[in-house]
Amino acid sequence: MKARAPSFERIRAGVLVGVAALVVIVLVMGRFTGGPGGPPRRPPVTIRVGDDTAIAILAAQFHQYPFWLPARVCTLGGHIEGAAGPDRGFEAGVLTDGEFRAWSASPQAPRLQSGRVAAWAPSITLVGPGRYHLVVSNFFSPRSVRVVTVKASVVCP
Repeated sequence: MKARAPSFERIRAGVLVGVAALVVIVLVMGRFTGGPGGPPRRPPVTIRVGDDTAIAILAAQFHQYPFWLPARVCTLGGHIEGAAGPDRGFEAGVLTDGEFRAWSASPQAPRLQSGRVAAWAPSITLVGPGRYHLVVSNFFSPRSVRVVTVKASVVCP
């Protein structure tokens, strides 16, 4: 048997399928890179948490800064510092809404991420969407007032 040479129509159909596949690949890749054919990239979101104002936290109390995250992976960074009080110590941490409710019902139980410190510079990855709470606690002190400053922000690229 003699092999038949491919017809012009078969070659043209193969080329058209190849070109169509290439167009689909370019469009799909554009959606992941924000390039042509895809939606524009979302602008970064920055959420301020605390404004560097000194706050007094009474003995056996805490102060919280609630904030909402969009549906993105974000990073909370900043600085919390004890300004006054014995040893200027405090405890601080970032909790989800559910963790905050459980912790505030029994704040003596688990320690917050910072442990007892005079200053803390968190760098924490958070996943949205959801509500979070930056908590600064003085629960460990039955009699002393603590004064702290909080200046933090969440960046969601």
